[in-house]
Formats: sequence, C-alpha cells, structure tokens
Amino acid sequence: MKRRSREISIFSMSALDLFASALGAFILIAIVIFPYFPNTVRSPVVVTAAPECPPVLPCPPAAPAPPATQFPHLDLVIALDVTGSMGNRIANLKAEVDPLGRVLNGLTPSLGMGVVAFGDRLWQRPVTGFDLREIDTPTAQAAFRSFVVNLGVNMGQGGGGNPDPPEAFLRALREAMRMSWRPRAQQRMIVLITDNPAYLEERDEAIAAAAEFAAAGDARVSTVFVDTGGDPAAETFLERVASAGRGQFVRDTGGSVTVNLLLSLM
Repeated sequence: MKRRSREISIFSMSALDLFASALGAFILIAIVIFPYFPNTVRSPVVVTAAPECPPVLPCPPAAPAPPATQFPHLDLVIALDVTGSMGNRIANLKAEVDPLGRVLNGLTPSLGMGVVAFGDRLWQRPVTGFDLREIDTPTAQAAFRSFVVNLGVNMGQGGGGNPDPPEAFLRALREAMRMSWRPRAQQRMIVLITDNPAYLEERDEAIAAAAEFAAAGDARVSTVFVDTGGDPAAETFLERVASAGRGQFVRDTGGSVTVNLLLSLM
C-alpha cells in the first residue's frame, strides 16, 4: 500500500514568489538608501587624544568630509502612461508618493519634480502635466502630492479613443523636455514608464528627441518597461530610447515604483 506523505505544505509557490519579490525590493532599497542616512544608534564613543604635530612642520589639512548625498541638485520629471493597462502602476505611484519624496529629498541637496501623464494621441487631452518645481516647502510638496493622488486610469481620454497599442510617447517626451528646469539643477532626468511604444512613424523622432535632450551633458532620459502583454516592439524601442538618452533601461518587476525610479537614476 502506498504510504501517505506526512509533509505539510504551508505556502504555495505563488505565495513564495510574492515573498521573494517583496524581499528583493526591500534589499534593493536598503542597499541604495541606508548608507546615506545618519547612524542614530546610541553606541559608546571612545575619545582619544589627537596626535601632536611636530614642532616645526605644519599639521596636514583635515581630510574633506564625504558627501552626505548620492545625487547632485536633481530635477526629475516622471512621464507615466495612464492608459487602462497601467492601472497597477498608477495605483503604486499614488500609494508611494510621500515616501518617494522623502527618499529623493534625502539623497540630494535640492529636488525639483514634475509629472507628465500621457495616453493615446486620439484622446481629448493626450498629455496632462504638472510643471517641474522645487519640492522644498510644504506648499510645493502638497501641490505635487495632490496632482499624483488625482491621477486616474484613462484621465484625459474624454470622448477620444484608444484603438491601438502605441501611445502618445513622443508628445509626452516633448512635454517633459519643455519643463521649467531649474538653473541650479546639476542633473536633469526624464523617466518614461509605459508598456507600449510610440507610434511607428514617430519612433525614430522619439529616439532623436532623447538624444537631443541628453546632448546637454547634465541631462538623461531613462525608460521603465512594464510588461502587460502589449505591443511586442515596446521593449526594444524603450531600450533604444534609453540608450540614445544616455539613461537606464529598467524592466519593471511588478513591484515598487520607487525602486524602478531609483534604478532609473543610477
């Protein structure tokens, strides 16, 4: 007679996958962020006398303190696809808007942020923008938060349609490039998050636009590919845009928008 298995299955494979993805996101955030926050542990401090300098030779100059932040003065514009297939990423950005601001403010001496929500070129309003501004006061932070939490699936569609996979990618990129970039920004970044490419006849122009923006030297264009089973040409197109824009191409893992943005800034 076949013996019955005494093993007890506590977690399904799907649950284990979920835990693994969450753990991976946490580890990535820890690696990127934790070195840039002060150590607040109350550990004992041992004080020793400073060595005396020779009576004739001058004391050597003190070594400069290491930088407290990873990024210079940073301007970041997030261009987010808000068509129906991107509902989860829209929800993720809305849920993470406050911690995202805190993380980025902790990594740069000053932060400017803007947003472009884009859909199909046949929509009544293909792009909706929040112009870039310095996120340095409660008023500016509240304005940014208000715009993000009011993002919605298909916002701007109105009476227009969305009959095919390609989106108003080129228009979103151009809208981001026209933002009011701060003169003191030492790094200007555009990050486009989508699951579909630009229209076929606009793809070469979009790649050229990314290269044009990056030609300034302190500017880059990164892309985040969200695989929702859309146009199979999307991944290759987004890789080419990021390459032309001297930025990063990131494959979304279905997790944190904050993690995707940090990877885009590396």
